[in-house]
Amino acid sequence: MPQGAALVSVDRLTKTFRLYALGDALVRGCAGVSFDVGPGHCVRLAGPSGSGKSSVLKCVYRTYRPTSGTIRYRDAAGEMVDLGRADDRRVLALRRREIAYVSQFLRVVPRVPARDVIAEGLWHLGFEVEQGRLAADAVLDRLAIPRALWPASPVTFSGGEQQRVNLARAIVLQPRLLLLDEPTSALSPEAAAVVVEMLRDLKRAGTAMIVAFHDDHAVGDLVDHVVCMTGPAHAGVLGGGS
Repeated sequence: MPQGAALVSVDRLTKTFRLYALGDALVRGCAGVSFDVGPGHCVRLAGPSGSGKSSVLKCVYRTYRPTSGTIRYRDAAGEMVDLGRADDRRVLALRRREIAYVSQFLRVVPRVPARDVIAEGLWHLGFEVEQGRLAADAVLDRLAIPRALWPASPVTFSGGEQQRVNLARAIVLQPRLLLLDEPTSALSPEAAAVVVEMLRDLKRAGTAMIVAFHDDHAVGDLVDHVVCMTGPAHAGVLGGGS
């Protein structure tokens, strides 16, 4: 990647957790992870369960604060932001406008219709109510969520339908950076193929992606570079505290 072309630069990222229930043991989520991702490129974090993939994604999204290392993000104004050290207000603004995260699990306010769950992010960006709902409807339609379910709360949906609503919330925003943590684990091969094609569309539009996929076949040709999260250099138990 040409110098200065990266949208995100992760450099020697390390995250450790102190588990008081285990005698103050330190558990390493990830250690020494480095990679760059540019606009319109996709980096895959690959490795067995427990190797630190989710820890990396959550550090980039700043759900976790890194223990050490840097995560530099070039925002829409061209300013470099250290996501590990930026204040909460700045991080929340970037989440609203530029960075989206998709986990395996849907967390929503009960009784809010699915189409409004998806449109909400657009309303925060200034879209008119009906304009946001129409955009949400288009994504729901492409993801094959039955129209009869659109006015219902997604907490009543099946696991696969909930995953697709979770994806729709992020895809509709067309973010500059998209973080995906096993987003197709509950989907059929056919539904997963539709999701990957929609992600390809985002890539072509310039979205950068950092993804963790359990299924090698589900990801298809979406990925440009693989970061192998294997071995003790990335995750493990460090031992007890003092």
